Amino acid sequence: MKAADRQNSNDDPKHCVVTFDLQKVLCCPSGKVGTIFYKRKLATYNLTVFDMRSKKGSCFMWDETVAKRGSCEIASCLWLWLQTLPETVEKVTLYSDSCSGQNKNLNILTMMLAAVHVFKPIKQNDHKYLETGHTQMEVDSMHATIERASHSA
Repeated sequence: MKAADRQNSNDDPKHCVVTFDLQKVLCCPSGKVGTIFYKRKLATYNLTVFDMRSKKGSCFMWDETVAKRGSCEIASCLWLWLQTLPETVEKVTLYSDSCSGQNKNLNILTMMLAAVHVFKPIKQNDHKYLETGHTQMEVDSMHATIERASHSA
């Protein structure tokens, strides 16, 4: 289904297909040795959205002093991302894992319903959940790149 949606978005510029996911908690400062390893670290959160047609990603980052990592925060990030879509996009298809606390809940559903009413070009949005255990998504490549870069620094 995801491959068919990806192909449809390649053929139809009015259809945008994305995967999104919250990356594992990033701790700041990062260090493996010395006293820094034992110090209290600041939890930083990163929601990534990956557009499957353009192969471009967006990161929405915040730390634990600003907000938690629940459904309201995820919905807010997706709302900000929807605001960046070109006015030619009429259909949005989102793919995510089945995490009920973050993705599969009333807050996300309500945000998507509001988006159809507020962002006039958008006539339809679909949110499709991957089966548990089969959640390999294109957005995971962004997480891997970030983690590789943080380990080499």
